[in-house]
Amino acid sequence: MANVLNESDLSTEGTLEAHRIPSRRIFEKCTIDKPGASEFVKSLRSMRCPIFTTNYDTLLEQVHDGINSNRLETHSHTTFMSIEEEYNNWPGLLSDSNRIVSEESFKRLSDGKVIHIHGIYTDSGDENGFTLTAEEYANDRTTSEFLRFLLPIARVKSLVFILANGTTKDAHFLHLWLSLSGSTVPHYVLLRNKSPEIDEQEMNEIKKLNAFFRVTIYCYFYGRDHGDIIDFMNNVNERESV
Repeated sequence: MANVLNESDLSTEGTLEAHRIPSRRIFEKCTIDKPGASEFVKSLRSMRCPIFTTNYDTLLEQVHDGINSNRLETHSHTTFMSIEEEYNNWPGLLSDSNRIVSEESFKRLSDGKVIHIHGIYTDSGDENGFTLTAEEYANDRTTSEFLRFLLPIARVKSLVFILANGTTKDAHFLHLWLSLSGSTVPHYVLLRNKSPEIDEQEMNEIKKLNAFFRVTIYCYFYGRDHGDIIDFMNNVNERESV
């Protein structure tokens, strides 16, 4: 999940692009050696749906490409929209409730791609860089581009949040829930069991989102260990294939 930083958290002074430099150096060195990472990616790919991530790194793609001959395409949401004709016909902030993603675009999204909806650490420039600081999350341009990409999808397709409960409450997703107010399309959050008190607290946070924004988000607990998500996803895939 993406961490929202304040400008004061970054040591480099100057433009927004200058602020990204120390973070980019960190992401360049990121590696993953957790047991089960490849199994998680296999389960994720077997769900045959678009993969969106709020992470700036490309670790998911690296794990996938290490066990598959067919490499995943890496896109930020803005670069995908720039090459997808349907999105080029939808300029600006989407206020028209009739704008929904076509099945053709959705299939192209599902075809071996990972979309980074807050950008990728390699993105550069004050206008096209990845969304990093609290100020950038509150920026009208980044909010508009985020909604232009995800809103036509979420109006007709369910979003499933995996290992990313906090993402449902980041600034961009709060705008999304507001734009979806009154929608009957359900969305889902997969949570890890922690303790009865924390589990109840997390459930209550989702209930608050549902009540305030008039959306429908369901919570499911997959187990006490992060690795339990693999069995949970495999069971979902088995039921879907029946």
